[in-house]
Amino acid sequence: MTGKTVEFVLESDDVLEFDRLAGIHTGGDRNALLHQAIRIMATRDRAERLQRLQARIHATIGRPSLSEEVNHCPDTSPTLTASIREARAVITACDDAPVDEMDVFFYARGYNALRFALEDLLTAIDLHLGQSR
Repeated sequence: MTGKTVEFVLESDDVLEFDRLAGIHTGGDRNALLHQAIRIMATRDRAERLQRLQARIHATIGRPSLSEEVNHCPDTSPTLTASIREARAVITACDDAPVDEMDVFFYARGYNALRFALEDLLTAIDLHLGQSR
């Protein structure tokens, strides 16, 4: 990757804060601190865009979240029904998270929660299909 030198002016107090934060987060490496700040701001921008998109979708479909819509068929096993509800609850929790909570840890936890919910759901589907054959 080719670097490019960029010059900018900071107020004296901002330089002190910049150096303090660089010391805490990057061992004093100002360049690394700027890289981290850019990644954080890009993540926040994506989270805000996602939240706006989710709000438009919810407004369009006329309901706030997926967990409110549980289609229960009489022949669906209780395990499958519970897995469907859990998966929808995880999705709703992710959808309803405030933007200021959408950091790297939010996405890591969200991925893991969705992964486990999907594994449980797929297992329940396999069991249900095995019972209905």
